[in-house]
Amino acid sequence: MWDMDFVAIQFVSQPRKRREFLLTVRPLMDLTRREPGCTSFRLFHELENRMVSLAVGTWETPRDLDRYLQSDLFQVLLGTASLLRAPPDTHVNGIPCGSAGTSSKSRPLRQPRPRWNRKTW
Repeated sequence: MWDMDFVAIQFVSQPRKRREFLLTVRPLMDLTRREPGCTSFRLFHELENRMVSLAVGTWETPRDLDRYLQSDLFQVLLGTASLLRAPPDTHVNGIPCGSAGTSSKSRPLRQPRPRWNRKTW
């Protein structure tokens, strides 16, 4: 997975809005999986805190990922903020992009990929 370009988005839903958040995000996840170059897009939940979810998507090429980050679909996903305690926290290839997401204008198309080895775990 780490040899591909990826986006990770953390969501912290409001307790009373969690169900609405999940109902909103599920169709967006399905649509994202059909985007050109998307190889995987999954939503994970923390065991200790049900309100925290992490969406992780992998893309075949930097261009595919960049196209997605500029898409209306990505903006709609970030638009779930009204159901969250705080704006979504977005990382592209392990590099924080803040709570407002990113686009190709705010980052170079090629980002260095994190190098994983036993010493960094």
